[in-house]
Amino acid sequence: VTAGKTPDESKYGHNVQEFIRGCETAVRDLGIRAEHFWIGEEKLTPERLNQILCTRGIRGAVLVTVGEWRTKMNHPWHDLAIVRYGILERFPSFDWVQANHHGNMERLLAILREEGFHRIGFAMETPYIFDNLNPWLAVYVLEQSERPPRNRLKPWLDAEPTFEGFQAWLGKERPEIVVCVRPSKVLDWLGRLGLRVPEDISVVTMGTAEVGGAVSGIVENARISSRLAFEMLMDRIHHNEFGQHETPHHITVSGQWNRGETMRYR
Repeated sequence: VTAGKTPDESKYGHNVQEFIRGCETAVRDLGIRAEHFWIGEEKLTPERLNQILCTRGIRGAVLVTVGEWRTKMNHPWHDLAIVRYGILERFPSFDWVQANHHGNMERLLAILREEGFHRIGFAMETPYIFDNLNPWLAVYVLEQSERPPRNRLKPWLDAEPTFEGFQAWLGKERPEIVVCVRPSKVLDWLGRLGLRVPEDISVVTMGTAEVGGAVSGIVENARISSRLAFEMLMDRIHHNEFGQHETPHHITVSGQWNRGETMRYR
């Protein structure tokens, strides 16, 4: 079940596209059949979708909780096995699979330290994270507290990110490297400021890099998450465990480093 602005998966970001493609492979390997439902359809309430799934004899669903209509998924989902994929939210006791955001950020910062970066900036150039828990920020703030005072930078966390806000933050904090979520916007802004990447300043992403891609950073391995999601789902169905759980299972998948071309290496 997806929750994007449209049912078209090409409208999603790279990780969600990879997850959905991985689902297609996972169900084939597991010998089951899956159908795509879009919860954003007009007049389709969660209660109605829950009823449709049960009436059709569907035993469980993987909810991709990313996109404009994702809050519609905050529903008890009676008589169904449920696994959610996306950023962990403070909601229902369902099984969950997601990227290891905490561990990925720790690994990214460790790589930057090994490469000799002292002034590491964190730019939240997209506002969506304010609706969720933020392990990236938690790890960054802790890491900064262990640095000498002269190299402690305040993260840029404007709720409504703008070029002017980014420019002011960059001029005040003077980072050698910018850690961000969606680097295309940061790269564009740095270009407008006449800064070359990585000659003048480096850029890395903590979760939207692609294997072999030009942007340096962490690849989330979304296809592995999709297989795990269906394996978790099949296990619940096999044991006749439907609805919410007192002890839901949360599985995180560690990412991998993509060298890329936007970071200066020693």
